[in-house]
Amino acid sequence: MLSFFIVFWVAAFFDKDYIHYTGIVGSLNVGVMVFLFLRELLLSNEIVNYKKLLPFWVSVGFLVFHLPAIPFFSFWSYMKNRDLLPILYSLIVLMNIIISFGLLWSSRRVEY
Repeated sequence: MLSFFIVFWVAAFFDKDYIHYTGIVGSLNVGVMVFLFLRELLLSNEIVNYKKLLPFWVSVGFLVFHLPAIPFFSFWSYMKNRDLLPILYSLIVLMNIIISFGLLWSSRRVEY
């Protein structure tokens, strides 16, 4: 998946039509990686204190933005007007709120 992302990213420098595919492949890549992380967290012993883990909150924030953004990036060239952009903007704000909440809520690991 990373190689597909790099191919579309490089192609976007030469042809601007590929920029939409870069967003789609990037969101799919982030979604798969976050699901793999959450699966690993679910199978580990750290699941007991998941609310105190910063990576949990960051992954939830990324899921909140990237999974609903895939349809936006998929149909971007077909949208004549940009009436749905406030939904995408609100997803960005919600993702940042979740990550900020995770920064405040999570406990620090002090290692010496």
